[in-house]
Amino acid sequence: MTQSNKRQHWADIISQHANSGISVAAFCQQHQIAEHTFYYWRKKFSDKPATTLHPILLQGAAPTQAASVNVHFPNGLRIELPAALPLGQLQTWLKALQC
Repeated sequence: MTQSNKRQHWADIISQHANSGISVAAFCQQHQIAEHTFYYWRKKFSDKPATTLHPILLQGAAPTQAASVNVHFPNGLRIELPAALPLGQLQTWLKALQC
């Protein structure tokens, strides 16, 4: 099972439990899952901050004296790009960082 498939598998299990209305112990026993494994994955998902994409419309850049442009993402990631970077390259960088 790939890492991506494993994450999806556990996301589905945690969602099933949330909709089941039964205790973790009962759910795990019913599905033959070790409770510590269930709690591990549930914590792993709860620690991950919610991802919210905010579209950015890039048009012709305004004249600037700045040497660089700083971009701060909600997850704490900060990047600094040259202000003279062509618009197409800036769009490519931002698209790559959304993944």
